[in-house]
Amino acid sequence: MTPAGEHFRAMLRELIAPVLREWGFKGSGQTYRLPSQTYWVRIVFQKSVQSTNTSVRFAVNWDMISKKEWDQRRVMFPDAPTEPPPGMFHSISDESPHGVLMQHWWELAVDDSAETMAKDVLGRIREQIVPHLPPADD
Repeated sequence: MTPAGEHFRAMLRELIAPVLREWGFKGSGQTYRLPSQTYWVRIVFQKSVQSTNTSVRFAVNWDMISKKEWDQRRVMFPDAPTEPPPGMFHSISDESPHGVLMQHWWELAVDDSAETMAKDVLGRIREQIVPHLPPADD
């Protein structure tokens, strides 16, 4: 793994994942799921192919769809998996609560502060994703 890739991975593991877990998410690495009886909810950290040895470009994607709606869609596609794959139903529109692709790319360089970057990433998740999440007692 490149130095930048390791810096990115450490930021996710040490700074971002613990907060996502406090918010109820399960997962590791670049993929986190929110357990729910009625929704499929996932946050995925997407690394760009433009990443280099010295920096990683990344975005945060999130998907949310009701399990009922997903099952209805599966009727049209019998080979579709029980759980939707990442990115299957996200929208590019910030107006859709069912899977918004955050239209922001970050770049984390090897010498950048992971703490500062994590604070910005988590702030955007808190502002743009958390308000759309299903209730915890769901």
